[in-house]
Amino acid sequence: MSRLQLCEVAKSEGAEVHLHPINLSPQANAITVLLGATLAGKTSLMRLMAGLDVPTSGRVLVDDVDVTGIPVRFAHGVRQYCLAAEAASCKRH
Repeated sequence: MSRLQLCEVAKSEGAEVHLHPINLSPQANAITVLLGATLAGKTSLMRLMAGLDVPTSGRVLVDDVDVTGIPVRFAHGVRQYCLAAEAASCKRH
């Protein structure tokens, strides 16, 4: 299974901060839940993990390969597998 890592990933637009720097390494065979208040950065984080947005700073790694800024059409297979693997296993249960 692919391994996703976020290393000091942050997102801002001008003076507006959408996501403060964060490190995240979801564990294999586990369900990771993002909880937070409105405007806490949950959607921004998911868009960065999916490759729909490019972080202002930090790196997104899949299997220790830096995929930060790679358009989703080129990294789609890697990211889709990594993000959907848990959802597929949940459907079986």
